[in-house]
Amino acid sequence: MIGTEAILEFFWARCQTAEGTTWQGLEANLWMMNTVVAKVEANSVIAPQLLTALAGIGPDTHDQLYYTALKVTGSLSAWAADHPDKVPEIWGLLIQAIQARKHVGSVVGHIKYLCRTCRAAVAPHLEDLKAVRSNVFGDCATRHHVPSGVSFV
Repeated sequence: MIGTEAILEFFWARCQTAEGTTWQGLEANLWMMNTVVAKVEANSVIAPQLLTALAGIGPDTHDQLYYTALKVTGSLSAWAADHPDKVPEIWGLLIQAIQARKHVGSVVGHIKYLCRTCRAAVAPHLEDLKAVRSNVFGDCATRHHVPSGVSFV
């Protein structure tokens, strides 16, 4: 059986080729990585590299690519439970998406998962969420999800 790290290495290598230079090629490889990244081992070599690369995909990129990048970012929450020093990076990417009002419903789900898997590491960042809630969620139908996500912390 092929392990999770081997699958991530395969698709990560494809992102480094010409295929990864188009938004479609990069998005396709990220989509495939998302199918396994939630099960990545704590000692993964690819996961921290992937997280760094995801930080370069901002809300101004192609919408589908950004959506997939956010899915992968959220899926890295399980790995971040063993790497609490990476939680601020994941948190920042998710908060940035909410502030940009991009894929808010999906991102709120990722925040709930991050709160559930990384309680202690997320707790210092709750003020960020409160600020975003008052600035963004005032007119957003998903605002009721924020308290349920925070309840895990």
